[in-house]
Amino acid sequence: MMENQSQHHEFELPLEGKNPIKCISSSPSQSTPSAQTATPPSLIFTHGAGGTLHSDGILNFRIGFTSQSPIICFQGSMNLSSRVKMFDAVISHHAESAPVLALGGRSMGARAAVMAGEGKEDVKALVLVSYPLHTGKGDMRDDILLAIGEGVKVLFVVGDRDEMCDLEKLEDVMGKMNAESWRIVAESADHGMTVKPKAGTQAVGELTGKVVAEWLKIVNEGKIGEQGKEGRISWDSEGVTGIWGGWEEKAANVVKPKKKPKEEPKKEPEAKPYNEPKKVSKKAKGLQPEQGQSHEDDTAELPTTGKRRRSARISLAKDTQKDDIAHKRRKE
Repeated sequence: MMENQSQHHEFELPLEGKNPIKCISSSPSQSTPSAQTATPPSLIFTHGAGGTLHSDGILNFRIGFTSQSPIICFQGSMNLSSRVKMFDAVISHHAESAPVLALGGRSMGARAAVMAGEGKEDVKALVLVSYPLHTGKGDMRDDILLAIGEGVKVLFVVGDRDEMCDLEKLEDVMGKMNAESWRIVAESADHGMTVKPKAGTQAVGELTGKVVAEWLKIVNEGKIGEQGKEGRISWDSEGVTGIWGGWEEKAANVVKPKKKPKEEPKKEPEAKPYNEPKKVSKKAKGLQPEQGQSHEDDTAELPTTGKRRRSARISLAKDTQKDDIAHKRRKE
């Protein structure tokens, strides 16, 4: 875990018709922040719908980020459009001294950051932590991501157990975006960027902030094309420290083809055993041959060898003769 050597200053900004916006300005220890003279923030950041300025996710991220660069975090309402207006107010306040180049947030705050950055030419980067890409029912929230302009660099930070940002779905969206995008995956982290035990949550959160600050420095220096597109953060449970795996060359904008599920072979219905019917002569059935039918048909049922065959022929001839006589008499 990082030592908290950064400097912090809490202040409020007016918002027309609303309560003042509570802010915390944080900078590396070598500078002394104040509401009027602080170094322009590298990032303006806000929390999620149910969070505060002092939530673990914000606190850990802010400590890690200010080990490298200044940041301003502000307290927002749970209403998305109101949060966007708060972004505008904080941006306007700090744009008086220097342009604000990067906006960010976690969860709902990340959505507000995207919307607040729309149409602002000075905003060159977006930091989206635990972006809620889809609802529990699977409804996608990717429209505003696909509308981000080509000149903006976008960094996603997501846990691999985030139930609101499936990694495969995120990769698919990144492949469709006009803006160039990167991704940091926090291993074993959920939507709140929480891992077990709590010491791991702090270590991962602080390292995440540090890596994001370093990424923004590269963006501002124009050296962003010299690194990979994706990196992973894990933590050492024994040393209680975060582990950054570095940027990989994997292109986040290329979507892996999804494997087709194996089709199970259709089971053919079992054929019922066929029992060939025994041939029985019409004579045996007690039936007379139909008109036009030869008596030779009955010979198929005769024995084929020996005395039995000869005896059967003699018997058949006698029977046939009797049948003919009877038939003749009926005619008369």
